[in-house]
Amino acid sequence: MVIGIIYILFGYNSYILVGLFLLFLIKLPCFPFNFWLIEVHSEANTSLSLILAALLLKLGVFGLLKYCFNSLTAVLISFSLVGLIIFVLSVVVLVFYNLRLYDWKKIIALSSIIHLNFSLIGLFSLSLLSYLLLIINSVAHGFSSFLMFMLFGFIIYKSYTRFIDSLYFLSYTFRTLVFVAFLINISFPMSFNFIIELFTLIILVGISLSLALSFAIISFISLFFYFLVYNRFAVYTFNLLYLSLTEFIYTSLIIFVNLFYGIHFLLMFG
Repeated sequence: MVIGIIYILFGYNSYILVGLFLLFLIKLPCFPFNFWLIEVHSEANTSLSLILAALLLKLGVFGLLKYCFNSLTAVLISFSLVGLIIFVLSVVVLVFYNLRLYDWKKIIALSSIIHLNFSLIGLFSLSLLSYLLLIINSVAHGFSSFLMFMLFGFIIYKSYTRFIDSLYFLSYTFRTLVFVAFLINISFPMSFNFIIELFTLIILVGISLSLALSFAIISFISLFFYFLVYNRFAVYTFNLLYLSLTEFIYTSLIIFVNLFYGIHFLLMFG
């Protein structure tokens, strides 16, 4: 309603649309408006984190597609290269910032922000894949972030801590599911998130090899971080924290859906 009133009063004024664009960037959120989400997730309980990550953040993507993408085409063309450089560098900054965190909810929130920044890289490329990248990324991010927050919500509930050291006490089954969740979150081939990184890399290769190389390097650094964390606790066998049957079914179902759609899209576009 508010947006409709603005359109009636001002028309398709580029300054108003740029303001709306920035508002939706804050809603996503994207760099440099992203740190509010990290603090919200760190203070919220697991249920609120699941709703926020899986549903509410997608309103920013919907707003960009509904109100800004077509109307701002001329503005985006003028600043497309600048926008690409900014968002690629922002992903670099966020990945390195992730290396210093020990709170799991903050780590997952930051990885969620990194995934959403992939959408903006595609948006500023102004390619035919931009719409598809935004939509698929929203769905894929909903599954992966839901899986991570749910799984680590179980860990927090059982261990009463959000720090990395809580992973030392997981049972073998619990560790296996955490490892699979890590693979999905770092866009391992056959996962839904892999489609997003593949599309983003294809788009960047067509624009600039240096941007594509930067993107590939930061993807490798993100992968290295999660394997480093997993290697810290994988050798320990305390086996104090177990998943219930219901928790195991919920987690396995989300993993199955993520892998199913990842393989489906790979076969579709392959």
